[in-house]
Amino acid sequence: MYYTNSVQILSDLNLYQPTEDLADAYIGYVHLDAEIRDLFRQQLGQPVTLYDVEHVWWYAKKPAVVSVAAATITGVTKQEPESKLVVDGIASPLQLPDSYVPPIISIIPLLANNDPSLEALAKAAGTSISRAFEKSVHAAFTILGYDTQLQGQGQGRIQDGLAISADHSYAILWDAKARQNGYKMGTDDRTIREYITTQSRELKRRRHLRNLYYVLVSGSFQDDFDDLIRSLKMETDISEVCLVEADAFVTMIDAKLRDPNLLTLGPDGMQRLFCKSGLLTSEDVREELG
Repeated sequence: MYYTNSVQILSDLNLYQPTEDLADAYIGYVHLDAEIRDLFRQQLGQPVTLYDVEHVWWYAKKPAVVSVAAATITGVTKQEPESKLVVDGIASPLQLPDSYVPPIISIIPLLANNDPSLEALAKAAGTSISRAFEKSVHAAFTILGYDTQLQGQGQGRIQDGLAISADHSYAILWDAKARQNGYKMGTDDRTIREYITTQSRELKRRRHLRNLYYVLVSGSFQDDFDDLIRSLKMETDISEVCLVEADAFVTMIDAKLRDPNLLTLGPDGMQRLFCKSGLLTSEDVREELG
């Protein structure tokens, strides 16, 4: 979350000056970001995330946004030089965030649930919630260390993306489904069967991979997809079919960034999560990855 644009804007506003020590600079930046988030919460009277704060800086090259942000931050800072976090009416000292997860990943659960509050942001960015969701899932696989391809929209009947671990001889074909009330198989069923049949056979022929996994990502799932799982495992080259809840991806990234050298993509690491068909939750990820 240490973005060059954000650092530059905060420096221009004389709110932050990075030090030569990168670790100290990052800690100071995260502390300031969390403080600004809470100041915005107090001013707006509604929830504000670190992702929202970063968006302020992304749009901050517009003079009007800079002046409003600066006035909000400096005005509140003068009134409350010692920042406090208020929970149920009780003030407590602000704590540094413990998460390693960047905004493009932390937003995944909201995108997966097709949160209406994101529609304006998506429109302003010239995209849709569903496409933004696909890009965030693609980013997640990239951060995990896979060789990734974002496919999906505009490329015909094909999965949304592909993640390959050549060293461990497997690939993940994935689809991201943004739904407010959880994903339920309907008219997608036949389409998925058709393109997974074609893509899995072609991929295994070209890349000579040992295992192929099909991953569906959504906020939640309304059924267990037993029929789809059975048919894909019997009729295609897919080894397993995983229904991954969006929160689980956030947990994966947090685990990877906390211990990047020890958490591999192989059978002693990430591959364990995908070698069993069915639902994969955040709790499952914690149990598997320790």
